Amino acid sequence: MNSAYRALYIYDLLINEEKVRTTDLAHTFNVHQRTILRDIETIRDYIHDIDFGLNQSIIFNQNHKSYSLVKHPTEDNSRTLIHVCFEMTKDLHQQLNQIYPSQIIESNHNKVTVEMTLSAPTAVNLCFDYRRDLRLISPDWLLAQLSTDIIRLLMIYFNQQL
Repeated sequence: MNSAYRALYIYDLLINEEKVRTTDLAHTFNVHQRTILRDIETIRDYIHDIDFGLNQSIIFNQNHKSYSLVKHPTEDNSRTLIHVCFEMTKDLHQQLNQIYPSQIIESNHNKVTVEMTLSAPTAVNLCFDYRRDLRLISPDWLLAQLSTDIIRLLMIYFNQQL
């Protein structure tokens, strides 16, 4: 089993609030515990590098001898409006601009870069709904959240279970 798959598997366990025990995973993947510890460190580095407002960290629980992902409390951003930058096709822009007014930042042959003011959940939903014609550019923390959502989705299909 390659290290990328192991890291995604471990990250999936963590984001699904499961306890991660190095002994169990070393046995599952037929590797040494130090290999699993390196994978956890890789995930820690990833979380640190992308932590643009996600406020989470991996901690070790001495009593349970396991690792878990701790999400630090933040304010509810489901109603907070933020500035989001997208690149999209001109056709999609015409369609979305009727619902979500936007400011064009750049325009070329068949694509536009726009800024919209909407909630983070709405922005993520637009990314999934219009994935063929739209790309999220910023803010970075929302891009990180979208990436995490995509990883969760991939892991569901890799494991073929919810």
